[in-house]
Formats: sequence, structure tokens, C-alpha cells
Amino acid sequence: MKRSIAILLTILSVNLYAQNVGISGDPAFTPDRVLDVDGTLQVTGEIRIGENSATNNDIYISNRIIDWDNASFYLDPASTSRVNEINFSDGSQTDPSIWFDDDSNTGLFQPANNQIALSINGSEEIRVDDDGNVGISTSTPIAKLHVLQSTAASTATISEVSVSSPYNALEGGINNSNISYSPSGVLGLSLYSGTGAIRNRGVTGIANNWRGYGVLGYRVNNGGTDDGWGGLFLNDLGYTGALLNASDRRIKTDIQGIDPQIENLMDIKIVSYRFKEEYGEYGFSNEVQFGLIAQDLQEIFPSMVKNKHLPSKSGDGMNIYMVDYVKLVPILIKAVQEQQKQIEKMRLLID
Repeated sequence: MKRSIAILLTILSVNLYAQNVGISGDPAFTPDRVLDVDGTLQVTGEIRIGENSATNNDIYISNRIIDWDNASFYLDPASTSRVNEINFSDGSQTDPSIWFDDDSNTGLFQPANNQIALSINGSEEIRVDDDGNVGISTSTPIAKLHVLQSTAASTATISEVSVSSPYNALEGGINNSNISYSPSGVLGLSLYSGTGAIRNRGVTGIANNWRGYGVLGYRVNNGGTDDGWGGLFLNDLGYTGALLNASDRRIKTDIQGIDPQIENLMDIKIVSYRFKEEYGEYGFSNEVQFGLIAQDLQEIFPSMVKNKHLPSKSGDGMNIYMVDYVKLVPILIKAVQEQQKQIEKMRLLID
């Protein structure tokens, strides 16, 4: 048998309906919960659920919230707020676990164990995997920062906008102590998987003022065999300006004239040759070449031959002897001058 008891105190009505208790200013209010409050509830003093002196109670409210099962869980607006642990459901990219008001498809979710992801407008945009790799527009990052761009736009744009104290917009650095590896501080790689012919570029350098450098390569020789490079290109090297050597008198010392060179030039053997096919990965041409043999030239002009290292795509690479043909130019000029003197002497004799 159901009973309803109404107690009217000013504008307060307490209704008992079955086992439910209702608090309302409306005598006709019917509670449908064990405790049903119709309106705003304000309590002066303490509200306790369970006992605050034991360790097995859930919540104690007295201007603070304490989980007595875990003494580290503590939230107190009157002092330093601290939360030890908050647990959320995994969520998904369309329904993230942590989201913002009126934007329920943008926020954080957990796509897999030990991973976290950021969803924007219902689509996963950033993921941190269980190795600490960060992926932007990819759910499978393969590096500490992996940016994937599948549309016709720049993958990443990094700008340094400071005018008074500008610095490098992007830096790549490697601190390597393993002789078995030759990593790059910055690597530019352009791969084309289509069928048409395009001119893709691994690295592009542009400077927009008359004192700038489009690309700057610099190497410090720390006392080794000097077989490295300030810049190295495997395959053809083209340029439309000038290829210049430093020749300023101010940077030179021990300046001397050179002895006659015609006899030395006559000892140089000029040959034709082809590069071996097994060294094609170094960018050597398969056409007939005309030139010198480095080992032969080294016997006559040792300073024109250098032993340099060429890196390989399949291994550490190899050291080969290379010729500095530019150094032959002064020798050839000297020989022409000698020949001209001999021609003048012969002309005087004929006259």
C-alpha cells in the first residue's frame, strides 16, 4: 500500500511516497528516487558519506574531497589542489575521452595501450606511440617526429619571425660516437612513385639578398686523413654561374714563381676509359671518358691527387684517388708561356 505524507514548512514540502523522499516547494511533487530534491540544495556545515576516520570510505566532503582509500587523492580549493589519479575511458577519434564544451569530437583519446592521440573534428591528427614517437597526420610514426602530408601542400613550414634577433628556423644535429654509423644532421629525400617524368628535388636552398647563401656546406678537419668533403655530389654537377677558387693575395704566403713545366707535362699520359659497372651506385657515367690516371699523375704532381671517401648506399663506401684538374691550369699556362718564348727565339733565328 502506497502512502504519501506532506509536511509544509513555509514553502518547504517533504513528500514520502513509498520508500522515496522528496524535497520540494510544491506539495504535489512526487519523488521518483530514494532522495529527490526539486530545486537548489544548499547545506551549511558538513556532508559526510561514510565515516571520515576510516580507510574504506569513499568520499568525505567538508570544503574538500578526500578519497580515504587512497590518501594521495586530494582536492582542496582552500589549499594546494592535487589529484593523484583520474581514469577515463579509451574513447575514439570521433568520441574522445577528454573534450571541450560544445565540441565533443575534438580532444584526447587512447587508440591503444601506452599510446595517446589528439582528434580534431572527429579525425585523428596527432599520435604519440609506445616508443615516444610523435606522428602528425599518421597513426604509425617511425621517428621521434614523423609528419605525413598526403595532399599537394608543404609537409611542414617552420618560420623564424624575429627581426631584432633572428636565429635558425630549423636545425638538425647529430652527436654520434659509433664509427659504424654515418648519420646525417639533415637529410632531404624526394621520392617519386608515378609514371610521368618530373623534376623532384631532395634539397632546395634559396637566399633572397645579394649577400646570402642558397646552400652552405662546411667541414672542419680535426687532424685526420682529410678524406671528407665540404660538399659532395654523386653524379653530375651543374651550375650557371662561376665555379671559383679562393686566390686573393691577402690570404697567401710563400709566393714564388714556378719552374718550367713542359717536360713534366710531356710525361703525363692522356687516356680514354670507362668506369666499371660495379661502381655505378657512385654516380659514375657509363660513357667514354678522357682524362688522367690519378696514380700516374701523383708521381709527377703529387699535390694534384687526393685520396677521398665516397659514401655508398649499400655500405660504408670506399676511398679512391681523385684528381684536382683545376691545379693543372697554372701548369698549362706556364707551359704555353715557355712555348711562346721558344717560338720567339726561333722566329729571331729565322729572321
